[in-house]
Amino acid sequence: MTDERIDVVGLREVQRALRQLSDNGEWTKELRVTNKYAAESVAERARQLAPVSSGKLRRSIRAKATQKSASVAGGGARVPYFGWIDFGGTLRFRNSSRRLTRPYLKKGRILYAALAERNHAVVARYDRSVTDLLRRAGFSVDR
Repeated sequence: MTDERIDVVGLREVQRALRQLSDNGEWTKELRVTNKYAAESVAERARQLAPVSSGKLRRSIRAKATQKSASVAGGGARVPYFGWIDFGGTLRFRNSSRRLTRPYLKKGRILYAALAERNHAVVARYDRSVTDLLRRAGFSVDR
């Protein structure tokens, strides 16, 4: 992540102006679009990093976004091994004593790696979106 600092002067005024913008849905829609861009950008890279055997693992990687959050997830009922592929550990087979072990990586191989690679582009997009919103709300934005 970045160690950049953001100082907001007149935070109450900013919040009030953004609430007024949200009355017509402009603010919330733009943040949802920005969140979707961020999540899809990371998901796209994660799909590229994912190993391919049948393609199920890649297809299980999906982006989710709301006006308040963005996330990327992988796996599911048909791909229960996603976490093992990404982070490692021991995979136990149902109704069997068979096990597969893969070295555990705390930062993973797919999702966190994709986030690290796309971090600067995502931060830049958020910066542009929020700056544009604030300017349209009548605030001056100094860099």
